[in-house]
Formats: sequence, C-alpha cells, structure tokens
Amino acid sequence: MNSKNPFVMNVQEEMTFYGVDCTPLQNLISIVTDCKDSAVCGVLAGQGIIRLSQLGEQELMELGLTKKQALRLVASMGLIPHYIKSKKEEREVVRSPEDAARVFWWIRDIPQEIFAVAFLNTKNQVLCKKEIFKGCLNSAVVHPREIFAEAIKLRSAAIVCCHQHPSGESQPSSQDIDVTKRLVEAGRILGIEVLEHIILGRNNYVSLKEKGYV
Repeated sequence: MNSKNPFVMNVQEEMTFYGVDCTPLQNLISIVTDCKDSAVCGVLAGQGIIRLSQLGEQELMELGLTKKQALRLVASMGLIPHYIKSKKEEREVVRSPEDAARVFWWIRDIPQEIFAVAFLNTKNQVLCKKEIFKGCLNSAVVHPREIFAEAIKLRSAAIVCCHQHPSGESQPSSQDIDVTKRLVEAGRILGIEVLEHIILGRNNYVSLKEKGYV
C-alpha cells in the first residue's frame, strides 16, 4: 500500500507536468513545506504571496503549519528578494544586429529623430543606454566628442549606436553613413569599438555593420 498522501503526490505531478508558472500557489506551498493538509495550504495561499513573505515562524504555525514546515516556508520566502536582486542585475547582451535593434526598440515610434547609444562592457553587456542627440541629425550635430566622453566616463569597451527615421523608412542616408564612419574612426583612435549602428524604421531595421560601414 502506498503510504504517501495522494494530495501531495498530485500536486507534485501537476507541477512537473504543467510547470511552476501554471501551478497554483496552494500547491506550491504544499510542495515547499511538505504540508499534507490541503486545507492548511489553502488558508496560507489565501494570504497572498506578499503577506506570506511578511509572516514569521510563529504566525505561520498559528495558521496550521508545524515548526519545521513554517521554517521551510520562511526560508523559501527569503529567496524572493535574492531572486529580484539577481533579475535586476541581469544585463542586456548585444551579440547580433537583432539584439542591438531590440535594445533600442523604445525609440522607434518617437516622432522626432533620436540618436541613442548603448555603452557596453567587455562582455558586450549593456551598462546603460542614453539619448545623446535629438532633432535633425547630420555630421555636424552628431559629434563624436559627446558620445565618447560618456563612453570614457563609463569605462565602456564598446558602443552600439542607433537612430530612428520618423518617416518609417530604414534605409541609411549619405549623412547616416558619414556619421557612422566618423564614429568608427574616433572609436578606433580611443580604443573603444563601435560595434554597430542600427537604423530603425517603422517595423524593420537596417544594420550598418551588415552593410560594411562599421
């Protein structure tokens, strides 16, 4: 005869089959605490995840858990801030033109032309991204000085540039090509590589690296 509680077996199988994201909080609590009482797990789930994370060992015991089960739940709730911190510390990585375009997708629908730069570390992770110039862009307006001053301040190993065409047309102009060449040359002198220059259209983009200008 199987001595294991059917409720616990069912919730474990459900999580394995459907995945954690589709498993009810009540069932997750059962698995984490090894609580075999579905009613107690239901009461705990009714508290909500925020309230549960605030409850101490004694309060959880008053809601029906044993001391050992309460300690397990307190410990599992303690993982939440560590998880949130690690997610915040995750950085975008630029490995391809698609990655670069994704980093700057936020400027796509701005009606005024924006020139933005992502500053990268040695692993091509985005340290930060900034709007550098706004308005009608040309080689006189987009000056390497402002871009590389920021790159030096951030100790960037490389940069990725992007601007959008409010017209929705993503093909580079002669001015776009000229600006790109000037930035590449300045970066070469300073030892800060220009990895990419992306031009965003309405629903597409053009990589100036793929076109041979970077």
